[in-house]
Formats: sequence, C-alpha cells, structure tokens
Amino acid sequence: MIVKKERKRPIIVLIICGVVLFYFSLRVMTAVENNGGKFELDLLDEVFHKLYFINTPVSLTQKNILMSLFITFIAFMIYECIRLQNKKNLQENTYGSAEWQNRSVLDKKKSKKFSDNIILTKTEQISKNMKVSGMNRHLLMVGRPGTGKSRYFFKPNILNATGSLVITDPKGELLRDCGTSLKKRGYDIKVLNLDKKSLSNHYNPFMYIRKVRKTISTKELNEFTEQEVTSIKEDDVMILINCIMKNTKSDLIDSQTGDPFWEKCEMLYLQSLFYYVLEEYKDIPQKQNFSTILELIRYSTPDKNGNTKLEDLFNKFKDDYGSNHIAYMQYQHFKVSSASQKMMSTIIMTATARLSCFNIQEVSELVDTDDIELDRIGMPIAQDKLKKVNSQSPKKSKHGKVAYFIITKPSDNTFNFIATLLYTQIFQTIDENAERCAKGLDSGLELATPLDMYLDEFAQLGEIPLFQEELAYVRGLNVGIVICLQSLAQLKKMYKDTWETILDCCDTTLFLGSNSKETLEYFVTLLGKKTWYKKSSGRTFARQGSSSQNWDVVGRELATIDELAKLKKGYCILFIANIGAFYSQLYNLKEHPRYKTLYEPWDSQTRDNEYQHDPNVTGSDEASENIQFQLEMMGLPLIKTLPMLTVNEMTKAEESYLKHGGGITIHQLKS
Repeated sequence: MIVKKERKRPIIVLIICGVVLFYFSLRVMTAVENNGGKFELDLLDEVFHKLYFINTPVSLTQKNILMSLFITFIAFMIYECIRLQNKKNLQENTYGSAEWQNRSVLDKKKSKKFSDNIILTKTEQISKNMKVSGMNRHLLMVGRPGTGKSRYFFKPNILNATGSLVITDPKGELLRDCGTSLKKRGYDIKVLNLDKKSLSNHYNPFMYIRKVRKTISTKELNEFTEQEVTSIKEDDVMILINCIMKNTKSDLIDSQTGDPFWEKCEMLYLQSLFYYVLEEYKDIPQKQNFSTILELIRYSTPDKNGNTKLEDLFNKFKDDYGSNHIAYMQYQHFKVSSASQKMMSTIIMTATARLSCFNIQEVSELVDTDDIELDRIGMPIAQDKLKKVNSQSPKKSKHGKVAYFIITKPSDNTFNFIATLLYTQIFQTIDENAERCAKGLDSGLELATPLDMYLDEFAQLGEIPLFQEELAYVRGLNVGIVICLQSLAQLKKMYKDTWETILDCCDTTLFLGSNSKETLEYFVTLLGKKTWYKKSSGRTFARQGSSSQNWDVVGRELATIDELAKLKKGYCILFIANIGAFYSQLYNLKEHPRYKTLYEPWDSQTRDNEYQHDPNVTGSDEASENIQFQLEMMGLPLIKTLPMLTVNEMTKAEESYLKHGGGITIHQLKS
C-alpha cells in the first residue's frame, strides 16, 4: 500500500511570485533605459541588491511595462511546462514496495541495557518494556527440527532472563544447560517432569482452584445478618474438567460418535465429584486430589439392593450444605440423565477409564501433593514490595524470581494433558496475581515481575482452553509468550477455527526454515513483492545488423518458495508488525555475556555447569526458607537452623509445627 498525499499549492503564492518577478523586470528595464538603452549583466546584480529599496523611481513607459509582462509570462509558461511533465510516477512501485529492512529502524525500540532486551537475531533486539518498544512481547517461531531454535533463541533469552519463567522443555536440554546459570543468579527452579516422574516437583491442580469472597445474608429471629464467606471459584472447576476431557478423548471415538450425550453426562458426574471434594475437604487439603476422586468413583458400585455408598455420602452432604449446593445439584442432574442402571454404569466406566492414569503410583504421587508454587508467578522480587502485596491478600506467596520447566516425553503423549492442565491454571494464576499486585502496589493491572513463557514444541501440549483469548488478554499484564512450531499445519490442527487469531496476537514472527509447502507459501505471501528494473537486449543478424537495449519494470517476490526452502542454517527471516521483514544471522550464543555459566559438554570452560534437578533432596538453606516462610505466614515462631531435610520430612515438620503450635525442637523435627 502506497499512500502519497499531494500538497496543494495555494494560488496566492503563484500571484506573489508573479508580482515580484514583474517588479524586478520593471526595475531592470528602468536601469537599462538609464544606461542609454545598453544591457549589461552588472545591471542585474545592481538591481537585485537594491530590490528592497521601494522608493527607487521606476520608468513606467509602455515599452518597459510590456517587456516586464512578457518576461513574467515566459517564466510562468516555463513553470507550467515543467509542472505538467512531472506526472505522478509509481514506476518503482508498480508491482510492490516490499524491502528488506535495516537494523537501524529498531534503534528506538531497544533498551540501552542489553539484559533488558529480547534477543531476536544477531543484529535485532527489542525491549522487554512494551512502553519502549510499542509492541507486545508475543512471538511466533517456525522452524523444522535442526534449525537451532534452542541454541539460537531459547538459550540466549533464558540467560537474559530478568523475571519469572515458564519453559516447555521436551528433551530436558534447556534445564540441563541453563539451570546452573539461573541458580547462580538467585532463581528457584521448579520442574514438572512427565518423563522421569521421580525427579519432578509435585503438582496438584486442586490447589489452584481460586477462592472468591462474597457476602451472604442469613435470617435469624426475624433479623437479617450479613457475613463474608470464602468459596471456590466454580467456573475454575468446569474449566479444569473441560481441559481434562478435551485432552484425554480418543480420536477414534470422536470420529465415530456424533452424540454429545455421553460426554455431557460424564461431565456432570465429574463436576459433582470435584465440587464435593473441594467443599467436603476444604479443611483437609491433603484429601483434595485425584486419589480421593477415584475413591469416590469406586463408591459408585451398587450393593445387592442397588444402593451405593456414594449416594449415602451425597445425602449426608445435602444435610450439611443444603440441596442448593452445586455439588449436590450436579449429582442430581447426573442421576436424572442416566435413567437406567446400565446407562449409569456406562458413564461411570467412561469416567473411570479417563482418570485411570491417576491409579499409577508414580502419577498419583506426582499430583496428590503440591510444591510447585504456581502462585509465585509475576510476584515482586523486592521483599518490601512482596510484603505489601501479601498484606493486602489472604493468599501469601514468595518472590517471583522462579523458573518453571515442563518436561514432556516426545515419544509418548499419554501424560501430556497434565502439562496442559498446568498451563491452563498458569493463565488463571496470571490474572489473579495481576490483580493482587495492582491492589498491593497501587499500580496498573499487571504483574509486578515480567513473565516470559517459552512454549517449545507447542503442538505436544494439546489444546489449552480459550488460548487465543488468553493470548490477547495477557499481553497487557506484563507477559510475553513464545509459540514454537515446526510448521503452521500443527497450529491449524489444534486450533482449526482460531489459528489466524493466534497469529494476529503475535507482533513478532521468526522463520528459521521449513519444508512444508503451505508454510512456505504463507511466508512468501507475508514477504510481498518488490518492483525491479529489468534490462533486455536484442540483436538481429542480417546484411544490416542491429542491436537494441530496453529497460522495463517487473514484479518479483522478495523471496520465492525455493529460496525460503533453502534458507541457510544460522540465518532467519524476522517479521515485525508495522515495520517489515529482516534477513539476519541468528544470535551467536558464545557472544552472550553469561555464556560461561551455561553447560556445554564440548567446551572445557562450561563442562562443570551441568544441572540435575532432584526435588527429593533439599539443601538446608532452601529447606529453611520454605518452612520459615510458611511459619511466618501462620504467625508461628521461627527457628534459626534446620538440618538437611527431604520433601517428606519438610511436610512432616510443617504438620508438627501446626500440631505443637510452634513449640517443638530440632530433635522432634528429625524424628
């Protein structure tokens, strides 16, 4: 699109120029007349330097006036001839105006401090501060395997981290290579390892169902009283169940059955169980987990008389909490929808099969307790600001200098839905923490500490509910998300109707190479066309031979499909919204100021920096920090030193503190 506005010149300017020229000519003719009718060039110079002397007499003879008018008319005709020949010319942009951009156009979008920038290429960086860059921090990266996504982009930016991090790490490579560097800079590292579950932190989705405070009215002795109560955020439960069902359904069943009846009934059944567990065990957090859900499902088995233990539990629940509680209502709806015993058994069997993976001991241990601390995302790092935020909120969190690594198994996606659950609740936590920070710090609605999410192998995560809406929303909450794909086909498969909306939410796109025709065609179109001059020549061989040369304009793509397919390794094409495309070399990892803190097995300088995460053994300093933080939040006395503790010992220690009111000894702790 070429927008070229022509400025209209006012007629008064032309008239003034004509009058001045006429007056000048008249003065020259008067000087010639005074010189005896002889014209000399010196007269022009003399008249020009004395032109501003208005009181100089002029000779208004017929000859002088006519000659001055003639000269003015000739000058006007010359001007018109030049103006009429100067037509609007779009020859250089006839077929397109695409151009490769120069790195200097980003100078105003960079921060002076290197660590405050997002490293895009060797020559292009933009500020993490959206007020400086004028752009959101979302980025789409497309590159086939082996194009260097980890080495050239993820590792440099992890080394450049300044806030909270969430990193999808399918091979565990980023954790191994960057973990030591992050630890040296004061980061706490949390890992959800779905490949080697024994080396994972624990993640219990029930712990991140949000709480809301509301005022209810009660009538006693004909008087209404109001009291403030805390209850679960009911829609969080529905989102959690919806996410489980979307990411555990069979493609075969989905393609062969079009009746949503069974799925809706199963959702009602699971909702009733989830709400029951969250309400009934609100004072016993260790019972709020999938093991309890599976136990309740086993209570659904009828006895000889057709009665079930689950029915008795819900009847007692109604007596305690009333028939209007959502858990009881959903259970009644489930019973109505499953009219026959056979139908009910089928629905229960389907729900059991869906959650059967939580019967595996390793998986059960992974999700029954929680120490991954998602509530730290985006919280202030400075202790004074953190105390302000915690003082204004019932929930208490530690500082936001934390890195979460999600390790999935590329060859088996059976348990990847747990990672999808984690990401779903991360987005909920972002919203909640942004509100907490805004209230505690009296600032705008955003996280106090910037959050960067690196979603490597995005297609393995499954479908995150309302991802495109979340992507558009969190951009203003101090969040930047990097979506990494091998081709656009992966995005289209997961988000059939909204994949283009996801692309629109990313102000930056990084292309490292692809063999997919569809992907290549998209980026060729995105690059656009450029108008080029083409020289053609011809020669005839005859008795009187001749030759000719012609110049013409032609249109050509800035890069063709075959050229993009042969993109050299170590190079990329960078697209930035409202600016254009850059052809650049990728960042050289060895040039990073913190390179020596990285682990690279072939480099003797970095060989000792390998990081291995084992949450089951906690150093004394971290153990002390974790327990003392909990004690401080509960108002219990602190201890000065702690021995080396395992996670299980730490849990027992916290329970002992609660039981004894803080008055226990180190000996009791160890026992």
